[in-house]
Amino acid sequence: MVSTYLPAHVDRSAIRPCIVDMRVPFIDINSEKQAVQQQRAHKSPFIVLEKDYFTVYNANGGPLKCDYISRNYITMMMRYYPKRPGMWCCFQVRNGLTFNPEPPAIYFIHEKSSDILIEDPSECNTVLIYYNEKDIARFAATTRAADGCCNHFFVVYEDGVEQCFDANNPQSSYTFPRTLKSAFLPVVRKGVDAIERFKDEDRLFEERQIFKRLPDGGFKLRDINGTDVHDGEGFSLVVKFDDDDEREFDTYALEIYEGELMARPILDTLFTCETIEGIMYLNYNGQYLHCPDDKDGSIVVSPELPERSDRLQINYDGADILLTRWDTSDFAIYEWVKASVGCIALHGNWYEQRLYGAVRLQLIKV
Repeated sequence: MVSTYLPAHVDRSAIRPCIVDMRVPFIDINSEKQAVQQQRAHKSPFIVLEKDYFTVYNANGGPLKCDYISRNYITMMMRYYPKRPGMWCCFQVRNGLTFNPEPPAIYFIHEKSSDILIEDPSECNTVLIYYNEKDIARFAATTRAADGCCNHFFVVYEDGVEQCFDANNPQSSYTFPRTLKSAFLPVVRKGVDAIERFKDEDRLFEERQIFKRLPDGGFKLRDINGTDVHDGEGFSLVVKFDDDDEREFDTYALEIYEGELMARPILDTLFTCETIEGIMYLNYNGQYLHCPDDKDGSIVVSPELPERSDRLQINYDGADILLTRWDTSDFAIYEWVKASVGCIALHGNWYEQRLYGAVRLQLIKV
């Protein structure tokens, strides 16, 4: 972590606190010159605090005098991206001080909190206000009046729980788990309506019906037009995206890459189906797709018929296909490991499914 030095002439109580301080306390020194001398042999970034600004050393373009409104964000950027100019290009200069023009979100944390709030680089544009008595109405008024900060929402952190409030309507709030934090915070920055939207999405997700397996012989595989697919017919499984999903290519399809199921911008991978004793199996080059317990949810291929617990279940939601583990609610989701490669895996964890969403496929006959 980046070292932060506090010279003797600077009043500690006058320094606006940051979440990053919960993990790394200030280092007391006599003067800024002493800090520079101590760090002379090192190339790691460090910070020296002053009354009205702080100075960043050993960072791109440094030393830089910076505005306290962005101390948490700049400190985290120094920790993760000290030598990457692209991560600093968004900064601007105002009154001679470098700052992040995107307003920080306000976090209210109890002054005796013993928790350490963990932040990722994408979620660290924050300022911290400690409190000794929880008063949501007062927090809302403080947020609305906070100069240079996000004025439409705030977050209260208590006992490991993060709850976001609408600053103009504090009765509207959303408690978000850590797994959804990186998805929720960027959206609520754009508009406070995200609070109610995420609550509605959670409710719908919790109330979704688990797909029930049809009796042996009762399932029919269909293409996107509703036409039956017979054993041995070749087809592609194309990933269906929402209109606002960001992706590098227009079309992605499933393929077997190094023995595992992936989503890539390649459309020449053909699958077939094979029905054995009333049960239909997906097949690739004479091998069966399945999800063994020892593969952490990965979908792989094998020349042998899978055991019952390792079978894939194909489910229809309208014309869309969703994959689950046999007779369970463990849905296949995708997570982009590269810009052009999506890793397909089965997850029973509610929050993982909620964050990434079930993979929706469309079957296209060749």
